[in-house]
Amino acid sequence: MPQFDTFTFLSQLFWVLVCFFLLYLSLTYYILPTLAVILKVRKRKLTDQIQKTNAITTNSIMQIINTSIQTILNTNIEQVVTKINNKNSIKNKLLNCTNTLELLNLCNKNIKNNVIKNTFVLKSSNF
Repeated sequence: MPQFDTFTFLSQLFWVLVCFFLLYLSLTYYILPTLAVILKVRKRKLTDQIQKTNAITTNSIMQIINTSIQTILNTNIEQVVTKINNKNSIKNKLLNCTNTLELLNLCNKNIKNNVIKNTFVLKSSNF
């Protein structure tokens, strides 16, 4: 077997060491520093892009939340005001009723209106 031949063993060892040191020096002084610079630049670019997208998304999310809260509050305030006005008008009508027949008719109308509103809400919520 040629690898165990004592006559060529020292020359093979010499060339293995020479190749190893050349490879080691080229990796240490050329290839690895270049890779390190590339990785640093890549990491810096990625962190910058992540920060920009986080800033954009947080700003847009905050705008969406603020507008949705404003619309919800405005619609709820309008609904509360209309309900208060309806209750006040019903209260005034009840106070103005002179006999029990008028009172019963008024109550029946209110019950029918509420039933119609509730069925409309149920039908529209199914879609």
